[in-house]
Amino acid sequence: MKKIFSLLLIFAFILGTLLSCGNSQSTVNTHGSTHRPSPDGNNWIYDDSSPDPSSTPAKDPSKGVQVRYVCAPVGAGVIDGTATQYIKSGGYTERVTAIPLYGYMFTGWSDGKTERSRVADSAKEDVVYTANFAPVEVPVKLTVPDVYVNTSSGGDIRYKSYERATVTVTGADKDKYNFTAAGANIKGRGNSSWSSSYIGKTLGQNRWTTTGKKYETVSETEMYKTKNSYTLKFDEAVNLLGIGNGKNKDWILQSNKYDISNLRNKFIYMLAEKMGTLTWVTHCAWVNLYINGEYRGLYMIQEKVEAANDRVNIDDSGTDPDKGYLIELDFRAGSDSSKKEGLDYFYIPEFHKNDSNKREFDIVSEHSTEAECSFIQDYMIRVDAAIRSHDKERIEELVDLYSLVDIFIIEEIAKDCDWGATSFYMYKEKGGKLYFTSPWDFDLCMGSYSVSLTLPGLVSAHYGNEWFIELHDVKWFVNMVQARMTSLEGAIDDCLVMLQKYALALKPYVDRNNERWNVYGVNYHEYVSPQVSGLLCTYEEHVAFIYDWILYRWDDLRKYYPPNSTSPLLK
Repeated sequence: MKKIFSLLLIFAFILGTLLSCGNSQSTVNTHGSTHRPSPDGNNWIYDDSSPDPSSTPAKDPSKGVQVRYVCAPVGAGVIDGTATQYIKSGGYTERVTAIPLYGYMFTGWSDGKTERSRVADSAKEDVVYTANFAPVEVPVKLTVPDVYVNTSSGGDIRYKSYERATVTVTGADKDKYNFTAAGANIKGRGNSSWSSSYIGKTLGQNRWTTTGKKYETVSETEMYKTKNSYTLKFDEAVNLLGIGNGKNKDWILQSNKYDISNLRNKFIYMLAEKMGTLTWVTHCAWVNLYINGEYRGLYMIQEKVEAANDRVNIDDSGTDPDKGYLIELDFRAGSDSSKKEGLDYFYIPEFHKNDSNKREFDIVSEHSTEAECSFIQDYMIRVDAAIRSHDKERIEELVDLYSLVDIFIIEEIAKDCDWGATSFYMYKEKGGKLYFTSPWDFDLCMGSYSVSLTLPGLVSAHYGNEWFIELHDVKWFVNMVQARMTSLEGAIDDCLVMLQKYALALKPYVDRNNERWNVYGVNYHEYVSPQVSGLLCTYEEHVAFIYDWILYRWDDLRKYYPPNSTSPLLK
């Protein structure tokens, strides 16, 4: 009963916050460019000449036609919108959406319609439409190998300073991916994730635990700061666990420190793959990590975002400055003493010019001259000016609009706090346009960051990436987002089903991780919203939270970018 009550509280909180306001992969050739699937033109064209008919409610309900929307089985879903409507005979209903509750998936309406949302149903006599749901029961087949890292010193891994180590992998789903004592260098990675503080507490002080209903002393051994992310650089290229497109020396051990579910990043990568426009999306796999013989928790192996034949495949060779560039928006580049402005990174004068912390554009692909930096800086300044002009043709000369729209949709679903500051990637093709690529670092989103819970509506209407603050309510952009979101409805539903299947398979590994780090029901870090850290006391509650978050966030975005009617942003 306690668990149900807790889930209801979380569910109500999400509703109050949010409602307030075909799998394709890129393929790589050997000529220094990346083939993108050709976007279906119908996915991007919104016809606003024939919007859905307006609803026609009956002035006297007792004389109107009753249209009811119900769920089957009872308790498997809810109807978002007016479930019982009285309309004029032959008139039209207002929009409703079938919402599958956690543990269920939507299978279709009783009249054969397959999309969860429906609008403008017409009837001359009373009618009932049933939204059908089925339980999500069968988990995916999931192998979670063990990865052993032994440092040469036998001590803790240092932050941003490489140390020699050997890496051993056991328990991979295919024996060819197991290996012993491969030579490598390892260092800490990330920035805010290495922060050591709890909310208002430091080592030796007390913290409140929801599960224990008492104050407990924060000891050094249980400090969550020790579950950090790392960069691995092998001496010889490896195809680690068989993920990705080939062998590489560079890999990431992602702790998912802020995401107890360990599913936020996975959901975004699944969706980005289905979109097919973002060129390259990192592949990932979960592992149990041991450092110097000590179990350190459930981690995620990921490919590093870099310019390489098997990753972001751009041609950055030659002396002509008009070559391929991979760029990360990263406001910390200027504080890196190893990097030089005008050579390794640059600024765009108008981009976040009124912020106290300027945004650096870090060139992360191979380059060596100031002329190259100057060339890509000039190009990006032109991109910035074009976006601020709101002129579609001018922007399209410089920017791929398909990846522009899709990265916007991804970031708005997640309410990502970083997309205007760091971990935001794009590349310019040699002699070609700017593309957005490689969604990255989503463990601190989908409600885990406090502002994403307290600030309703569109991120781009308030803060975030300044380019999308400029574009989110521009008519042609709104229309592209409307059309694209309509085409992605099935992909969202598929990813939500897979999220639940992965959760069923991943549960024992996450529970073991919690035994090591004791983070269920604990306000474990100042960056994580207390509604997520302090009120969610089981793995199931964490997964149900992000499931509800994604589902209701998507439907909330559809209110701004409706399938076939005028967006409120254009009024």
